[in-house]
Amino acid sequence: MIANSQGPVVTGFVYIGVLALASTLLGLPFRAWPTFVIEARYGFNRTTPGTFAADFLRGGAIAVALGGLLLAVILAVFEWAGPLGWPWCWIAATFGWWTRNERTRTVAALPLEEILRDAVPVPAYQRLALVVATLRGKGWSDRSIAVEFGVTDKTIAKAIRWLPA
Repeated sequence: MIANSQGPVVTGFVYIGVLALASTLLGLPFRAWPTFVIEARYGFNRTTPGTFAADFLRGGAIAVALGGLLLAVILAVFEWAGPLGWPWCWIAATFGWWTRNERTRTVAALPLEEILRDAVPVPAYQRLALVVATLRGKGWSDRSIAVEFGVTDKTIAKAIRWLPA
């Protein structure tokens, strides 16, 4: 009764809130079972009931804060757009799906990738792989190549394995 007198946004909050609370409470045993029964059976459980409850309440508070904000935006779009609210939500959902599933590149991201690629040192066996292949083709033994470049025989063996067949 209270929700109906406050308008559609508050009604939506109450309705979604009741559904979310019911879903959370019904799912609670299915969250506790793996932690306290299955993990305890194999000796992995270090969670106390107090820690589980505190984590559960913290997660619920974060879900209410972030989910409430998102729900407020969605309900406001429905209030603003009226019957055209569904297409707006489908556009937003499609954009969200696309940005998570497509590798989008921006101009600003490219220099960072180059810096990171140059910052990672290339292993010695990769640097020597082509030279090792060339010298082996000329009859050099793996040991003589290792001595020449001051590396171990294992590095030369890794270089040979690293090259495509």
